[in-house]
Amino acid sequence: MPSIGRIVFCLLTVGIVLGAAHPLHLNSVTKKYPYALLGEDYQILDAADLAISGCIAEPVPFSEKSTSYPYWKCFQTKSVLFECEYNGVQDPKGPIEAWIVFETTSKNERNTYLARRAWYLKDCKKFEARWKELVSNETHVCMLGSLIRVENGPGETKLASWVFEKYRTRKGCESYFDGHCDLKHFVKSDCVGAKR
Repeated sequence: MPSIGRIVFCLLTVGIVLGAAHPLHLNSVTKKYPYALLGEDYQILDAADLAISGCIAEPVPFSEKSTSYPYWKCFQTKSVLFECEYNGVQDPKGPIEAWIVFETTSKNERNTYLARRAWYLKDCKKFEARWKELVSNETHVCMLGSLIRVENGPGETKLASWVFEKYRTRKGCESYFDGHCDLKHFVKSDCVGAKR
């Protein structure tokens, strides 16, 4: 069961966010949610996006040991590769399954966002089509995930693995769990009275 502090935090968050007629500029809300965003958001995220992280886990500053709290990170869309990863092995009694994998690369960092489980390949392909729609003509995309681990790669490269939660562009949002792009739904199902 969530702590009283987390329930109060989520209820206050809902009141603040739902009372706003339009998304708030992040400069005015990052003091309330100081840990949810790593880096620049390129005017993609709003207060509700940052608030949801605090409903999932207790807010903590980012470190290589903070593996339950989900953080937003934004990337140039041209540096993000989406793949329905299929290893060629199939259960003869069932449909083909594939993993949703996002990979970003930059000069000193590679981030991999992995789904919690394999999906049917046809569902992964639908998710891929939606991805292409939401990133088309967009310069940046923001990804939400909980850190799995950080490793040293070749040279100075850091390799970070994340559990994929969702992504957002200015065109919209897609999440691993249905409804988790909407704070109202999220708070009802996970923030208030949910067992942990």
